[in-house]
Amino acid sequence: MVGLKDATAIVGTGQTRFAKHLPEDEKTLACRAVLAALDDAGIAPSEVDALASYTMEETDEVELA
Repeated sequence: MVGLKDATAIVGTGQTRFAKHLPEDEKTLACRAVLAALDDAGIAPSEVDALASYTMEETDEVELA
């Protein structure tokens, strides 16, 4: 049996609307997507052990935390 010590799991996903010009800034949209993923997973922010993301913009994981 394989333990979970070195396992990675994606347990929820979330996204926001997207378009060329939106009234919300990038950080607001990123936070909304994270909250949607948490809701999809049925977990609280305090239950998240790590976050991995990719963006071509300026929002990074530290700002989302």
